[in-house]
Amino acid sequence: MLISNLPGVYIPNIIALILLAVLFLGNMGRMAYEKNVALLNRLILFIAISCISDSAAYVVDGINEPVFIFLNHLSNIILYISNLLAGYCWLKFWTSHVRLPMQASRKKIFKALVIFVGAAVVINSFFPFIYSIKDGVYSRMPFYWLYPAVFLIFMCETVYIYVVAKKKRAILELFPLYILIIPIVAGVLIQSFIYGVSVVGVSAAICIAGIMTSFKNELIYTDRLTGLYNRYYLELLQRKINKNKDMFLTGVMADLNGFKSINDLYGHNVGDEALIEAAGLFVKAVGDDGVVTRYAGDEFVIFLNTVEEEKIDDIIGKIEKEFEDSNMRGERPYTLSASLGFAVLNLKNITANEFMNMIDMKMYENKVKHYTKDKFTD
Repeated sequence: MLISNLPGVYIPNIIALILLAVLFLGNMGRMAYEKNVALLNRLILFIAISCISDSAAYVVDGINEPVFIFLNHLSNIILYISNLLAGYCWLKFWTSHVRLPMQASRKKIFKALVIFVGAAVVINSFFPFIYSIKDGVYSRMPFYWLYPAVFLIFMCETVYIYVVAKKKRAILELFPLYILIIPIVAGVLIQSFIYGVSVVGVSAAICIAGIMTSFKNELIYTDRLTGLYNRYYLELLQRKINKNKDMFLTGVMADLNGFKSINDLYGHNVGDEALIEAAGLFVKAVGDDGVVTRYAGDEFVIFLNTVEEEKIDDIIGKIEKEFEDSNMRGERPYTLSASLGFAVLNLKNITANEFMNMIDMKMYENKVKHYTKDKFTD
């Protein structure tokens, strides 16, 4: 069995393990996307275990000795369960990356599904219905298709999460799901319909390589200090907006008040902490209603996916309240506030560049009012 299955099983699994090792080593030490990287490394581990157990199962397959039959069962149990855990880990990775928490009820369903199907493969060793090992030879049984079906359920849920999240986060265009999901789905279908060919490990490794490439694409458009989208992403968004003349959205220009004084009095490290905190306050206030970018220095640009005056006022109010609540906690020797200028974009009347100038002027007018008020109060 070792020689006859060399081209279809061992070579693909060896290639997959080498590629997974390279991806894992290349992923070590990265501080960005910490939670996502941890999930990705766990996914790599489960896929590697799957490749090893798949090869091990083929090594002992066809040997009609009790110890080898036991090892055949053990290898297949590990193979099936590691594939299940890899699918569930993939789902957790996506919910984490798109920042769209899975509903508690759905999470319970998927956990129960993993436990139920995992238990089924263990029971199968005593009462075969998924696969059988007769005279030392492995063969599939009708309920084998339960596993590809569960995998496809995970993939369908991934697509659902992606579609929902993409409506709220345009940055996902830099993380094209179809490029990532096609290799793994193709690999599972090929291996399911053509017995004796192991391509799931290689296709999964290709998928992970695509994820890491997409991570790097996102990093290009991410501000390293605050974790917000940066000016490059803003320019990308502007080009997209310019192509769609019927797009209506609201732009908000925000500039921190007294930021230079914070730098002068407390140093640039404290100034950086102020920028990070302000970024967090903007993101918390805006939530899923828009995209927050760091424009330059202490300036931020927010695009809201609404043009309703009441909704805009509500979000602006949330931003102001977040800053007020932060100051009330008194955890720092300075106060944070922001001057805001906003307007609804209509590309039929002005260009995206003219619009940026407009909200910048409105922000400046608000800043003048802020300092005039402070001077009058003093």
